[in-house]
Amino acid sequence: METSLSDSSRSYSSGDQIMSCDPLVWLMYSTGYKKRCAYCFQESQELRTCSGCQLHRYCNSACQAADWKVEHKLECAIMKKIRKGSESRSPDEEDSWSVPPEITAKLANKIRLNAMMDIPGMGQKSVKDLLLMLPANPAHLDVEQEMHSVLRAMKSKYSVVAGLPAAEFLPFYEIVRYNILTIYGSQGMPIGFAVYPPAPPRRMAPVCWDINVVLHYRGRRLVMHAVEVIPEYTGTENLRYTDTREPFCLTREARRVRFEERYGCPCTCHRCTEEYDGEINSLRCVTVGCTSRIPSDSRAHGPCSECGAINSDRLMHFRRFLEDFTFIREHYTMTFHGKKFTDLCEEVDATGILQPDAHFRYICGLQLSRKYFDENRFEDGWRATQELIDIVRKIHPEYSAYRARFLMSAGRSSVAALSQRLSNERKRLSKPAKRALDALVGQVCHHAIEYCKEAKNILVKVYGQESKEAQKASAVFEDAIVKLHPIELAFHRKK
Repeated sequence: METSLSDSSRSYSSGDQIMSCDPLVWLMYSTGYKKRCAYCFQESQELRTCSGCQLHRYCNSACQAADWKVEHKLECAIMKKIRKGSESRSPDEEDSWSVPPEITAKLANKIRLNAMMDIPGMGQKSVKDLLLMLPANPAHLDVEQEMHSVLRAMKSKYSVVAGLPAAEFLPFYEIVRYNILTIYGSQGMPIGFAVYPPAPPRRMAPVCWDINVVLHYRGRRLVMHAVEVIPEYTGTENLRYTDTREPFCLTREARRVRFEERYGCPCTCHRCTEEYDGEINSLRCVTVGCTSRIPSDSRAHGPCSECGAINSDRLMHFRRFLEDFTFIREHYTMTFHGKKFTDLCEEVDATGILQPDAHFRYICGLQLSRKYFDENRFEDGWRATQELIDIVRKIHPEYSAYRARFLMSAGRSSVAALSQRLSNERKRLSKPAKRALDALVGQVCHHAIEYCKEAKNILVKVYGQESKEAQKASAVFEDAIVKLHPIELAFHRKK
């Protein structure tokens, strides 16, 4: 195992690496063993199978030798016992466990064998000692019943005996349950579970949105980068992160609900306050021509700072929109709520009560633009996308990771939709419609390439030139160049 931590008394700039950490114990999804190397987690068409457990597969002999040296020699026999049950279980069944039985068995085996790991700066530490260094669950949840059910599953379904009495394993199980993380692949899909020492994410301050670091993975290695300036780093208590996927796409209430379900307490970050939410969802003043931005909180009940008008009625309208949005999300399926969101977005714009760059307009617009592209309504989707990009830049320019993903998605969706539109519909268009489409083509080609380029630069800054994120962005950018440049050149020749 290898763990490296940067100097604990320094400042960080956006994009600096703060931590790199191999897992203490880990487990790949059962479906992943058939297509991923068990050491580097890379997908491969030609994998060599371990002759012992018949479960782990490797892309080359170097990965197999490295895994045996640091990990697999301790677990090969126990993985052989659980191979049959692991291969027959679906991902849905895996997700039903807070801590998968296999990872429990692997950990118990390491404790029983008194396995040691070399931690830079700390020397040799036993797995048991490293576990005890991890933070405990502050909510002190009662996990004894769940732990016993996992141990029963290990014994009956996998024919595995942990080798430790349940009473001895209980404190370790609770620690693992609290500190276990889901490993995500380069496409953002979950591929496994792991527990990381000695500076785990649970020592950081979890927030629903106001982050200053992002966590990502190099195979099963956890890497942490700063996404804004951290002037005085003295330890992980200075760091803020979220494990909610794309919180920027959620309303304040949705983020708060998810956070409280995950951590058992309300979020207290700045961007979770009613005051901040009121500022990023500011109202237009009821007075025609007034340029004042009215926060959509209790301040809307007071007089406008410019004209003195009261905007309480507009605040009531906006709160009803929030309630309608939540109701649609909770009560309609994805295939049907597109029409509901369309109606809601049209009503929001028709009332004219929100400023153009309000966060709530972005959330509704994202749902709408996806629907437009899915229905091949290219012009509508492109128009909605432009508004979203402007809002993203204004509301949270430092939220680099999500901003880059959205820019890439916008560029790629535009390329795909434009290519399909040109190939399928151009011959059927009238001359005025063709001229309008040609004008749109030039605009789309230029902006889509710029979006992909901007995304690439952001990800290189945050994650590094050699990272998977930057390489993926480069591939998308190059693909956009190849597909769009000929279209753009043809458009300019016509002009």
